[in-house]
Amino acid sequence: MLPRPAANYFDKEFGTDLMTTMKKEGVDVRCGTKVMGYLVDTEGGKKVIRGITLEKDGVQTKVEADLVIQCIGFLPNTSLLADAHKVKNGALIIDQYCQTSVKDVYAIGGAAAIMNAATGEYQNIDLATNAVKTGVVAASHINGMTNIKLENVVGTNAIHVFGHHLASTGISEEVAKIRGIQAVASYFEDADRPEW
Repeated sequence: MLPRPAANYFDKEFGTDLMTTMKKEGVDVRCGTKVMGYLVDTEGGKKVIRGITLEKDGVQTKVEADLVIQCIGFLPNTSLLADAHKVKNGALIIDQYCQTSVKDVYAIGGAAAIMNAATGEYQNIDLATNAVKTGVVAASHINGMTNIKLENVVGTNAIHVFGHHLASTGISEEVAKIRGIQAVASYFEDADRPEW
């Protein structure tokens, strides 16, 4: 339960600004809140979700809704490789060619734990860009091309929400502090497209 939107990816200033904008646009943002269940009715013999029950600080609240979108994250499905080297969430640790610790088995995308250049640790950085990169590297290596490698990544990501274009690379100041890494953050504002 995070204190603001995208808290694992963006520093507090960005997340707070993003949350303010979302609220101005009519989004009922509930951070640090646990979903306890759904409010369900039966209509024409079918079950219909009418809302959710939330809990924050021990207090439960019912919220009616026309639509419920559940964002619960992802976990890699790697149970077939029980003896392979993995990180805490089950992602398979890969080498520079996307090979796992099991001979002739490769992992790509959300199943792979890639070396994070910012932390020096293997991490499951589940981004589309990493999925594409690992797919290209694994396919190339399977086809005998050893010159295409993926040494590490920095977790560059970007989002667009209600006119806000945000991008980050590396880790946030908060994540650095939690990991005991001395870090310096820099902020840069620019057009996201050429001006011409």
